[in-house]
Amino acid sequence: MSAAVAEREADVQRKIVALARTLGFFVSDLSQGYRPGGRRHSTTRQTPGVPDLYLAHPERRFRIWVEVKGPKGSLSEKQRAWHAKVGAAGARIWTCSSVAEFAAHLEPYGWEVAA
Repeated sequence: MSAAVAEREADVQRKIVALARTLGFFVSDLSQGYRPGGRRHSTTRQTPGVPDLYLAHPERRFRIWVEVKGPKGSLSEKQRAWHAKVGAAGARIWTCSSVAEFAAHLEPYGWEVAA
């Protein structure tokens, strides 16, 4: 892939999931995507703003929520509100637009990852 071509959000998420699993994380994919039959996201009962991924590393007792965004993506108002409330309760919540960014978030916690 050339540097001029930006990766799609789905591709970034797939790479983050693959890396997380390689590192021993249990991955819960909570992303909603488009649901036919109504407005975008209108056919789900999931709490608005919940991030795309919940990752848990049993051996290290380490948990994180990951919101995946494409290169030009930004958090919605509902996502910002969810992140603020759950972050205030002590949860780790990362917004990542590349697998390299995800790897960089892991480094301070002792993972050495070449993404």
